[in-house]
Amino acid sequence: MHDALPPVWRWALVVLTGTALAIGSIHMAFGLMRKNTAEGQGIYATDPESEATHLVMLTAMLVMFAFPHAPIPLGVWRTIFVALLLVNGGLLIFHIRQRSSRGSIARRNHIAAATYHVVAATAMLYMTAEVAHNTSHHHAHTTALTTETGAATTALPYPVIGWVFVVLFLIDALGQICIAATLRVAGTHTRIQFLSARTALVPHIAMDIAMAAMLIGMLR
Repeated sequence: MHDALPPVWRWALVVLTGTALAIGSIHMAFGLMRKNTAEGQGIYATDPESEATHLVMLTAMLVMFAFPHAPIPLGVWRTIFVALLLVNGGLLIFHIRQRSSRGSIARRNHIAAATYHVVAATAMLYMTAEVAHNTSHHHAHTTALTTETGAATTALPYPVIGWVFVVLFLIDALGQICIAATLRVAGTHTRIQFLSARTALVPHIAMDIAMAAMLIGMLR
């Protein structure tokens, strides 16, 4: 599924996902993100489970972009994305049922984060559902199809679903970029706290852009 991108796109996405992965890892390792400065600002990545999901997704996409011909079965990717779907689905149910002592804003942010990650995991699963047809022999294969010219091509089922995902991710990325550009965090007294509140959005935005680019490459 990651072979569909032009080389320029692919290497740009390697840089994007690699940078976002490094930033996300710093947030996880050193706790630069401060929950109390992010709540109520529309920032999805306000909890460790969200950051962990970002790291898993970004690592998977970085491997796909950097090593497009690596002999990794689709079943491996499907297992990863199903696991993310189940974990975040469970978190979504938990936060919906939870009566948080931290207030309704925090609860809504956690619900938004879990919902986003359920959608993202579903989109990645959708991208593993390539439909292959052999146009010269008229039968299906489990790998990319071989045409009469010998070129490998793949197609996604129900392309409208893919385009809906593209629109959702691009709208979300634009929204998060606007938040990052205009963010004013009350109670932030140090430069590092303010920087961390903004950079917390980078993994989320990178995921949006990378998933939209992958889908466009596979659907065009």
